[in-house]
Amino acid sequence: MDEYLDLEQPIVYQALSNMCEKLQVPHALIFYGDKSTSKLEMALHLVKLIYSKELNIRVDDEILNKRVDDNSLTNLFIIEPVGSAIKKAQISEIILEASKSSLEDGPKFFIFKDADRLNDSSSNSLLKFIEEPENDIYIILLVDNPESMLQTIKSRCAILSFKPLSKDVVKRMK
Repeated sequence: MDEYLDLEQPIVYQALSNMCEKLQVPHALIFYGDKSTSKLEMALHLVKLIYSKELNIRVDDEILNKRVDDNSLTNLFIIEPVGSAIKKAQISEIILEASKSSLEDGPKFFIFKDADRLNDSSSNSLLKFIEEPENDIYIILLVDNPESMLQTIKSRCAILSFKPLSKDVVKRMK
């Protein structure tokens, strides 16, 4: 899938590549766009970029890619809503996990799918987590509608907009 990301979202792809090259990846990012865009795939691509470029961790790229793609990297956490919302208890678990020592080298990544479905108490807990990050923690919020998120969360994140796929891009991907 990674080979199509630069075709699907060239601006976002290039922005993330530049951040990694300059070793200036923000610890908190918001990826927003409609459901047809590849926000999760781009977030996973960023995990791979950071591991392979920014940190120079000595790991085989093929093995790393497979571990990220099948979610077996122990430092990668993908959080999804339970029912209709991401609950405060889920955020509390993530904060606890962030404070623990890692089993392997490298940063920890917390990718929140449908982060625009945070309830009020989970939003406030997440805000505190974003404001007081541990070292080597990256938080990526995937949202369809950033307007539904707390302004204070948005103001503490780098925001990248995903454009709807054009018919030309869809044709080239087939």
